[in-house]
Amino acid sequence: MPNSRAARSLLEIFATGATVVRLPLVVYEYAVTIDQEIIAAWRRNCTMASLILLSSRWLMIIGPVLGIVPVSSQAGCQTIWALGILVAVLNQTVVTLFSALRVYAILMHGRRRYVVPTIVVFFGVIPIGADIIAWLHTGQLYLHARCNQKTELSSSLSNR
Repeated sequence: MPNSRAARSLLEIFATGATVVRLPLVVYEYAVTIDQEIIAAWRRNCTMASLILLSSRWLMIIGPVLGIVPVSSQAGCQTIWALGILVAVLNQTVVTLFSALRVYAILMHGRRRYVVPTIVVFFGVIPIGADIIAWLHTGQLYLHARCNQKTELSSSLSNR
């Protein structure tokens, strides 16, 4: 179908263009704030806050880089897309943990100092769980503009 091919090409141009625009901004932000990262994370003891900071900053770079990696085969596309899903899940997890840590810092001396951050984590994990359930239910691991077809998960997973 020529329409689906044109739509796929348009989607690929848009996705690649968005990544090409995003990557220099991410690199610039990283370069401007690297001195603050060194002071806040590398010169201090390893804490949950420093791990969250470092993981969020590195995931911020890895995501756009995966979007511009040239793919020449279907297997390469599957690998890049699976890594992209992993980065997205890890990023959502880091955002959830960061939000819970901020709420805990605000309520550190209150009676509900563990209850409210737990609720924040619970609601932050819902999108991750929903995505995983959708992938397992449909059996489709990815559908990307650069990939020609959907990849099916193993039949044992998709039959659950």
